Amino acid sequence: MYVETGISLRKLAKKLKKFFDVKVSYESIRQWIKIYEQPISRREKIISTHWHADETYIKIKGVGHWLWIVRCRDTGNVLSWRMTKGRFFKDAKDLMQDALNVAGTRPESITTDGLYQYAAAIKKVMEWKWNVY
Repeated sequence: MYVETGISLRKLAKKLKKFFDVKVSYESIRQWIKIYEQPISRREKIISTHWHADETYIKIKGVGHWLWIVRCRDTGNVLSWRMTKGRFFKDAKDLMQDALNVAGTRPESITTDGLYQYAAAIKKVMEWKWNVY
């Protein structure tokens, strides 16, 4: 949200509290953003031919969330990420659509951990078949 909309760090901290019930200082958010030296702007299109998509379960103050990430294998840039309460097709589809919008072009390959939601999302968003290897 910070990169996309230009929202202030303090407002972003309030939104995290409101939507995820996570109390985080704006300074912590600044430190997280600082980790990525070259953030991708929605206006900046990159040519990305190989993607990696994965999700992991994390707990924040005892509440479970799924963190979804799509990153470019070649540049290491994060193309899309989101946090959700569940692990559903809609979440995978939104993640892939967001990554496609950022990259501006379909990748040659997408490596996943085999989660079945990815297969349907890739077929829907990328309009090509997905094979399990």
